[in-house]
Amino acid sequence: MTAVILNFINNSDTVHGPQVVVFQKNTDEQGYFQLPVAWKVIESGSYGDVYPFTFSMRNYLAIGDDFGNFSPKQTVQNDQCWAFGGDPDIGLVMTGKAGDARTFEILNNKVSGAIHANVFKDGCLLASVPNIRPQNKVIFCFEPSIFIGVASETREGYAMNSAIAEKIDTKISLLGILSADIVMTGGTDSPYTFTLQNIMRAPPVLSDVKLNFINRSFDTNNANVVIFQRNGFTNYNFALAWKVITNCPRGWNHPFIYDAQIIVSVEDSFGNLADRVPATIGQRYSFDQDGRMSLSQLIYDIDCFEVKNCLPQGSVDAKVYRGSKLLDTICDITPGQRVAFEFRPVIQIGAFYYQVQEGGTLNHEMLNEVNTEFSLMGITSADIVMTGGGRGSEAKPFMFSIENITLADGSHEKAAKAGDVIEEKLTATADDGQLT
Repeated sequence: MTAVILNFINNSDTVHGPQVVVFQKNTDEQGYFQLPVAWKVIESGSYGDVYPFTFSMRNYLAIGDDFGNFSPKQTVQNDQCWAFGGDPDIGLVMTGKAGDARTFEILNNKVSGAIHANVFKDGCLLASVPNIRPQNKVIFCFEPSIFIGVASETREGYAMNSAIAEKIDTKISLLGILSADIVMTGGTDSPYTFTLQNIMRAPPVLSDVKLNFINRSFDTNNANVVIFQRNGFTNYNFALAWKVITNCPRGWNHPFIYDAQIIVSVEDSFGNLADRVPATIGQRYSFDQDGRMSLSQLIYDIDCFEVKNCLPQGSVDAKVYRGSKLLDTICDITPGQRVAFEFRPVIQIGAFYYQVQEGGTLNHEMLNEVNTEFSLMGITSADIVMTGGGRGSEAKPFMFSIENITLADGSHEKAAKAGDVIEEKLTATADDGQLT
């Protein structure tokens, strides 16, 4: 994904809408004072007016001097370090990796004379740091998000008035989004508000996620840590234990893989299993009288896949695996019947003193105790850290956080609370996942 397609829509109740500004903040804390630059300025006009624009995932760097000259623009990425100048003077060159993989750095390598670092997105100035002295370095860190709010007398490509910038607190994350509408409401009798609507998300990238469970709790009773997913097309009060971590002492870790590939099979009433077949969303798989699982047709729901019993008689159970471990099952699928499976890239995790086996059913009481889920969208590796526990009155509830995150674009996030990466809970669309 190289760019997000956005539509700004004025649904405010004012006759002539206000000026709207879109910008990003350099989130790296450093000694250079920076005012945000007005990346996009929208003269919002009347009710119903639409302003389309794109948010590129690429940034470009150009170096300016005191005479108003600029070097050619160069594409920059996170985890890169660039230098400008030298002895003799050379242009802008990449010299290695940044100190933090979430950032990119620019070093003034000239013998004398300050330089000005300018970052562009979609041809518009995004950020600027002036007067970088020789052998000094500036760091840029941009999250995949934008700030948007009401402004006045603001010019695109220029530093914003500090009073206006400080009042704008609407932050919209664009991570994993292909296109969306940004809708402005309010105005006459209420503040202007901005919401993201008609969101089209990018499908999950098929790549395994390397996870590392770390026990930093004070548990002395060896609680079982259970990781599972729920089928969005079944009763929400049902789940199987996909991964169970046992006997992991404090300070120890347990690495494992969240396999991107889902496998599907069926089991008949005699305990016979069909060959396992890789499953793809948007597909229907049929089990026929020859005992074969095969792709039979495309379906119109791009979020799920289906399994159909094509036997003339006899029920079967559909079984879904992530890697080699059982993830979910739907039982007693009668001839001609089809069932659906939907798994978002979200895991749920909890700790129990109950005896739990991988592939076993989690009862209603256990499911009600679990309130932590993590989205793995766009993540390639991370640590899952458990804290809490203890004895007697000093005991605290078990807590889980996801840390040391590596994203698919190579960037890193040091830590996040569960609430920062939690996604909306799945909504049941059928009692048992069966379709008619």
